[in-house]
Formats: sequence, structure tokens, C-alpha cells
Amino acid sequence: RRVHGGGMALKASVRIDMKRRLKQLTSDEMTEQSRAVLARLSEMPAYQSSNGACLYLSMGGEVLTDAILADSFQRRKKVFIPKILGKKSADMFMLEVPSMDTIHGFAKNNWGIPEPSTELIMASTDGTYSGLIDLVLLPGVAF
Repeated sequence: RRVHGGGMALKASVRIDMKRRLKQLTSDEMTEQSRAVLARLSEMPAYQSSNGACLYLSMGGEVLTDAILADSFQRRKKVFIPKILGKKSADMFMLEVPSMDTIHGFAKNNWGIPEPSTELIMASTDGTYSGLIDLVLLPGVAF
């Protein structure tokens, strides 16, 4: 359902309900739902034709993106992951990663999300302005 105008209370209620439902999913159910997302995504022309995809690295309660990342690498897409460097939206850096092995080599942050080092970021070119990203996949609670 769409929320318009003064529906902030409704929006908050929907988000709370969805978070509660997500917490109730077992790990097997989350894996199954994540596979369903990949299956549906794989059918979308925008995904099929994209050359450079920006994907988040998942944390608890979100679609597991490992399979989407692996599929993107298998399709020879350039893969970028976001890294927040400051407090402003302009402080987001899009790091191109060459493989799942690279991602698996990242240390985990306080939320258990693999995160590239600041040294790696500083030695890399920001993909935000490269013109190579033509698809961005974002986490969301409810739409």
C-alpha cells in the first residue's frame, strides 16, 4: 500500500510490522526468499542488460546478497559496493570489487557486514563518477 501526505504514522506502522515479520523468518526461509529475489531479478531486462551493478552487502533482516553478487560476477558485470566515509550522502564511495574472494577478505564492521579498509578505498577510484554503474540495488523494509 502506498502512503501519501499525512500518512507518516501509517508508514511507521507498516515498517514496524515488516521488521517484526522479517525477524520471525528462519535462516532457511530467508535463504529461500533471497533465492526467489535472485530468480525474479534474473528475469528483469534491466538486470540482464546492466554492465555495472552497485549492490549492498547484506546484514541481518535483509535479502542475502551473496547469491546476487556471485551471479553478477558470473555474468561478468562490474560490481560496486557502497562505503560510507562520512555523515553526508556525498560521503558515499562506490568501490569496484573484482570477486567474491575480495569481499570475503574484508574485515567485518560492528554490524557484521564485510567492509573494505580505508586504505583500499583511498587507493581506488570512486565508481560513482565513472559512468560504469547502470543498476543500483538497495535494501528496503517496505515499499
